[in-house]
Amino acid sequence: MKKRVIYFFLGYLLFVGLTQYIQSQNIGINANATPPDNSAMLDIDVSALPTNGKKGLLIPRMTTAERNALPSPANSLLIYNTTTRCFEFWDVPSSSWQTLGCACSPPSSAPTANAASGITSTGFTANWSSVSGATCYQLDVATDVGFTSFVPGFNNLNVGNVTSYNVTGLSCGTTYYYRIRACNSCGNTGNSNVINVTTGGCCTSFPNSITFNYTGNNQTWTVPPGVTCVSVDVRGASGGNTSGPYPMTGGKGARITGTLAVTSGQILQINVGGQGQSVNQTGACGSSGGLGGWNGGGNGGMGDWNAAGGGGASDIRTTPYALSNRIIVAGGGGGGAVGCGCSTFAGDGGCNNGLTGSSSSCCGGTAGGPGGGGTQTSGGIGGGAGSGGVAGGNGSLGIGGNGASGTTCDDSGGGGGGGYYGGGGGGSSSNWWSGGGGGGSSLIPPGCSCTAGFQTGNGLIIIYY
Repeated sequence: MKKRVIYFFLGYLLFVGLTQYIQSQNIGINANATPPDNSAMLDIDVSALPTNGKKGLLIPRMTTAERNALPSPANSLLIYNTTTRCFEFWDVPSSSWQTLGCACSPPSSAPTANAASGITSTGFTANWSSVSGATCYQLDVATDVGFTSFVPGFNNLNVGNVTSYNVTGLSCGTTYYYRIRACNSCGNTGNSNVINVTTGGCCTSFPNSITFNYTGNNQTWTVPPGVTCVSVDVRGASGGNTSGPYPMTGGKGARITGTLAVTSGQILQINVGGQGQSVNQTGACGSSGGLGGWNGGGNGGMGDWNAAGGGGASDIRTTPYALSNRIIVAGGGGGGAVGCGCSTFAGDGGCNNGLTGSSSSCCGGTAGGPGGGGTQTSGGIGGGAGSGGVAGGNGSLGIGGNGASGTTCDDSGGGGGGGYYGGGGGGSSSNWWSGGGGGGSSLIPPGCSCTAGFQTGNGLIIIYY
């Protein structure tokens, strides 16, 4: 029976015009009686057949279930899996089917574009659904529903394998349209539905306002519906003053004004800085220094001639309301210390950099050094130790350094002002005057302006919308 099958197969090959060339070790099937290649057990060559008569080799086809039902497949057994559309072979060492290659298809369907979120006066977040088989998405944004006027950079933009994308750099009060396509290495789908979105107003009119005064606690404000930008007036608090025979006035807080982009329904945290505590110097050993103002002011030093606390910064924050979430900060002023004629002011809250406090070295002896102002990257350096005294504390992120106390009968240093980075505390000395606290720096958003040394007393925040 087996011989009949073989004879029938060979006869059929002859019938269709192929010639078999059989040697003892290998078999060749072709139309020109070419011997098979010595390296091949089976060599099939269709090159001599006419163009319209060439044939291919059909590998056994089966589903995944049928493949799994094969009893003890041999190593390298080759099949075409119709379920996965992949060529696969059995690998005995790993006891698994391995894939040689698969048919390539674009994603199954176009994504669904969803409503935009995070709308501001200059941008929005485009959103869409995920699609099976997609490894990337292509985004179009235009100023017309027919997509003939694309926003620069947003024509067939590959945004990666994500389902949302921030569109920025847009004009205020303008309607835009977006659509999306799913893609992979085999191609892309058709366009999704079209979403239209209008950016927020152009921030030219602010008929309403709300004022936040100092309370010593966090306050919040929810952005009203339809509001996408606000105008703000943010003022840091001043440092405390010292009074008595050798007074020194605390540094003033900085002021920042300008506009901020916001989102309707967004909850902002409002922190209004408190003025540093002032002290009356009596010359009694162990007199307590003034406490730093709320929101970052450093404490004044203790001594027979005690010093005042630094002023707190004023800031606005977004969720989760940590120091790193501040979007605008007005620095506080440094606290006053032991003044003497030529040295009567502590450092003001500054803009990019807080101002350095003053020292009374002109009155003789080696006075405690003034606290340095905060910068955009670090806190102010504490004032150096005067004769027989100690150095003031360094400022840090959001916090002013404490003024130096030294012994109970030293001339103590003023506290540093709070800020984006706090000012340094003033240094102390043993009966040879001391340094005022340094002012805190400010965080100034783009489009806003800053005035150093503006505010006296507690801070203040006014929002216009």
